[in-house]
Amino acid sequence: MSKSVRLVDFQIGASFTGSMDEERAINIALFAIYEPVRLWLKARVIKAPFGKVVVCFRDEASSAPWHGQVMNAIGICEVTESVDVAVLRQNAGDHRWVIGVVEHALSCIASALGWRSEELEGFLAATSEKTLPLIHFFDRFTRIDKISGTKCVLWLSARPGQTEVGVRLVAKDNAERDVTLLSIPGPLFLEDSFAVAKTAIRGRELLLFDKAGKVLASVPLDKPALD
Repeated sequence: MSKSVRLVDFQIGASFTGSMDEERAINIALFAIYEPVRLWLKARVIKAPFGKVVVCFRDEASSAPWHGQVMNAIGICEVTESVDVAVLRQNAGDHRWVIGVVEHALSCIASALGWRSEELEGFLAATSEKTLPLIHFFDRFTRIDKISGTKCVLWLSARPGQTEVGVRLVAKDNAERDVTLLSIPGPLFLEDSFAVAKTAIRGRELLLFDKAGKVLASVPLDKPALD
């Protein structure tokens, strides 16, 4: 096995000869499934002989001989998954089906390179049991208000065709309230569109800052009174 590095990136994509609009729609659906996995990896230290895993769907009509092929170069490990395009079209938004393919891809990596991560495999299995949307909580940005005991947790929620970013406020009695800060009809990479670098509680608000210290958003800790 080659030298181990930290595995920090993960992607699932479709690449086949056909309609560009159809391919784009499939990749938008796949984003909602791979982005929570990518964010989970970035929050952990998992070593591998590569820094990124790419699972690439290709049309089995032309790529069947390369099904399960593993290529590991320049820090990127790519696995070809040859599938019927009609089946992919139907199932691209089904996270359980997609995760099943990813699990096969990981087994191919294990056979080809002798590498596997039980932690990653366990996370994928647990994710497969969940219902959409898939939600990632950013533990490193969690803050607790010393006065009220309210816990503030930044999250990203993804389902095919919709990505949202928000904050969950958890009171001392475990009552929860979600505040959505950003919602778009498609993929959203937090580091590009909402680059949170720091959170802090100031007065009765949670403030979210970028690297330059600019306030990106503020969330009142107290629930607004009804009119």
